[in-house]
Parts: sequence; C-alpha cells; structure tokens
Amino acid sequence: MTLYGLCANASYPESRLSVAAAQRYGARWMRTIVYGSNDSRAAVIANARALQAAGVDTLVVVTTETTGRVVDDLDGWASWIDEFLNEAQGAVTAIEPGNELDTPGWTTSTGEFISDDLIIAIGRRAAEVCRRHGVLCTSPSLLTGPEEGRFEAVAKGLAGYVDAMAVHPYYCSVGGVPNRPETRSQYPPELRQDRWRFGKIEEKAAVCERLGHGLPTWFTEAGCPVGFDGITPQEQALWSYALRRFQHPSIEVVLQFCLTDAMVPQGELDEQKFWGITDDRGEKVSALMLAGYTTPSEPPAPKEDDPMAKQYTVGTGVLEAMRAHGDEPGSDECYYPVGAKESQWSETMGKSGTIYRYLFATNQTHRFPPDQ
Repeated sequence: MTLYGLCANASYPESRLSVAAAQRYGARWMRTIVYGSNDSRAAVIANARALQAAGVDTLVVVTTETTGRVVDDLDGWASWIDEFLNEAQGAVTAIEPGNELDTPGWTTSTGEFISDDLIIAIGRRAAEVCRRHGVLCTSPSLLTGPEEGRFEAVAKGLAGYVDAMAVHPYYCSVGGVPNRPETRSQYPPELRQDRWRFGKIEEKAAVCERLGHGLPTWFTEAGCPVGFDGITPQEQALWSYALRRFQHPSIEVVLQFCLTDAMVPQGELDEQKFWGITDDRGEKVSALMLAGYTTPSEPPAPKEDDPMAKQYTVGTGVLEAMRAHGDEPGSDECYYPVGAKESQWSETMGKSGTIYRYLFATNQTHRFPPDQ
C-alpha cells in the first residue's frame, strides 16, 4: 500500500506539520530537514513525537547543512545520525541520508564528481547506524530520472543495506494532470498524452520497480507548483488529489512538496514555483481538496460535521444573518462558509437547485482553523 505524506520544516512554527493538519490532509508521513542546532533538533523531535502519537511517521532528511561537514566525510554522516537518533529516542521512524546528491554539477570537497560509489557508501554507513537504532533508512535521494542509469547503479549497491530507494520525480504528471504539450516536444507523438515535462509518476513507478534490484521506492519529494508553466491552482489541486490516492505495489510512500510556500527557496519563488498547498493567507484549493471540502471539477456534498460550510435555506431566518455579512445568495439552496468576510455570490454560484461551495475570497484560499 502506498502511503501519502507532506514535506514540512519542523524547525519553524510557520512550516511545521501539526497533528490537526496531518489529519485534515490525510498525511501518514511527514518529511522534514533537521539542522545542527540544539533548537532545531529539539523542535523536530518534539514534532515527530506528537505526530507519532497520532499515527503519523516522520522521515528526517540529513544533509551537509545538517551535519556541518562535507559530503565525503563518511564518519561525519555516521556520527551525526547516531547522536541525533540517540536524542530522538524512537520518535523518528526513518532517515534519508543526503538530499539529491546526484544533482548535476555537485562535487565532493576535493572538487570531484559525486560518484555512484560515494552515494552508495553514504547510504551503507547511514543504514548501519539506523539499524542499530531500529530506524528505517532510505538511500540518499536522487533527482535524476530512475531511467537515466544512476538509480539502477545505486540500487544495486544498496540492495540488502537500505530499506528503500528515495527518488524525487519532479515535473511529472499524476493522473494526467498537469498536461503541457508545449514542454514535451522531445517525445514522439504516441508518448505525448497526459504528460508534464518529464513524463508521468505512474511511469516512474514502473521503472523503479523494474530497476530497483528488489528494493521498494519512496518518492520523498514530488510536487506541482502553481504559476510555473502556467499551472493553475485548480491543476495543482487535481494533481494533489491524484497523488494522495496514488497506489503502486513498489512505491511505499509518496511525500508532496510541500506544506507551505514559507519553506520554498526564494529563488524558486522568483521563478513562480509556488509549491505549497498553503501560503501566508491560508489554504489554497489544493489543501481544501485534500481535506475533502472541494474539488475544482465537481464539489462534493459536505459532511454533517463540516466546520467550513453550513447549509441554509432561504426563508428560514438565516437569510437576514447572511445579508448582515454583506452576502446576497441567489438560490433557494446554497452553502455559506462560517466567518467569511469577503464572500461574493454570483450568478454562477446561485443557480436554483444546485449546491455550490464558496472558496474564501478571490484568491482561492481559506484561513486555517484556530487549532492549526
């Protein structure tokens, strides 16, 4: 079974995955970086422990920014992970030792290419430490496509050592969304359906199964940014919906990048890559969709305990209360979000006999509930 999770940054309150948010979005895993400071380690462990009590596991990615040491310092990787897991005392479920170490142009401390052998050595040392602590260990994560060769070589070297391969299938469609013909002219016509820049996650999963040397794979970062390539909030929402429901026998975990735009590097924001399902205004359509409150294509009927919307019928006395908020519903039956201050009912939302869901304000966001 493939489990869904979210990438967060537990070191900071604004990017931390709360128990309420994990339950709201259906996340069974959180992935977070941890830094070398005492405050960061304490915050990550406390967040992981709280999530663990609610049935949510934590994957911690350890990078050179974490350890403060160079990428080819194998003893440095091992000792830092050992010290951190001693401190965590079982709160952390898995370690990812190294982030996208196959990135083109990245080098060792001596300026050499980061080879497959070095990636394998880092994974093996980390796995030895994790095994002593009863913690799972993935490979260092890979950014290049699993069909490009490095995945297979690393998997061969780590089979029998790590618990899973870690892959980042960025710019890939899920369930046919997004579909950008202009970005895939390199494909022959028969392969241009339902793809984004680098194909489909479904295809990547099949490659990982075929070339993984018996290891399962975790997609520890996968994302779809609003803005980039003209991707709309609705497309990101459909992509998120499909990723949460994605299932493949060889893919154990999929982690969406990311919980909030607050953790997106400024350089990527400058490129209009708004990866988060939330921002400083609150929830985007993606978050609402994951929470089950709306879909861009066809809004589902709300649950009886839905806190974001209540059903009102014109003539029951609620109409006056709605108008007091500045609303003018245009149908006999409609849904009104409690506490909204900027709702604008229109003809498209007010056709008699049809139930519509209102999204907070024109920017398609909704404020978090107070407990988040």
